[in-house]
Amino acid sequence: MRSDLRLTELFGIFQARTPIYVRRFLFNLLVAGTLLSSVEAMADNPRHKTEFVSENGRYVLFNVHYSVERTPIFDNGEYVGVMKSVRDEPVWGLFDAHAAQPVDPANGLLTLMAGRAPSYVLTGDFSSRTALISDDGMNIVVIDDFSERSAVPDLEVLHFYNSGMLVATYRLRELLENVENVRHTSSHFRWLFWESLSLDRETLSLTTTECVPLMFSVSTGAMITAFRRAPAGSFHSESECPVMQ
Repeated sequence: MRSDLRLTELFGIFQARTPIYVRRFLFNLLVAGTLLSSVEAMADNPRHKTEFVSENGRYVLFNVHYSVERTPIFDNGEYVGVMKSVRDEPVWGLFDAHAAQPVDPANGLLTLMAGRAPSYVLTGDFSSRTALISDDGMNIVVIDDFSERSAVPDLEVLHFYNSGMLVATYRLRELLENVENVRHTSSHFRWLFWESLSLDRETLSLTTTECVPLMFSVSTGAMITAFRRAPAGSFHSESECPVMQ
């Protein structure tokens, strides 16, 4: 009881002796800290995406189904049936929304894809990644930009597809001078600044967490900009990057 009273007295003294602008500043600082913690907690949640849409809204990369392996079962040399198992990598189909039937709002993309063959299919675990689709649907870039895996030098984090064919893959060591310069959360890491990602008709642009801007050909995956030495350390955002000549 006495401790509660003591706290009340101290709070009263704080209010009486602290200017109002200082109290407001401290309150705003507390609110900002709370919001930032909430945003970081939300950002660290695992992703699970089932579709990606091109910027012009025409093309949709949709998780069609998981590949199923059928393994024959034998008992003393006699065939007794088939064991079905889901493979690790799901199948994704690219669909042209303009060529589809009207979409039922209740079923959404499922209606859009029903009974239609995709333009082409890709195989891979893209649900926790970012897939950027060109406006003509010919090129897709898949980026492991918020990875749940370990940040090791040979980790594949950037893939380029042209008409459904994989044309280029980049490992972490090919994009960063030092893989320790990734930015870690409690369960993920990122190696680029999300705000820097830009896909146009011919190129993909991004800036790594080492503040190195990179540009790639969308159709071939070739790196257009020469890799150059990064400034020491890693950075939280692109706005923190030093100006380099």
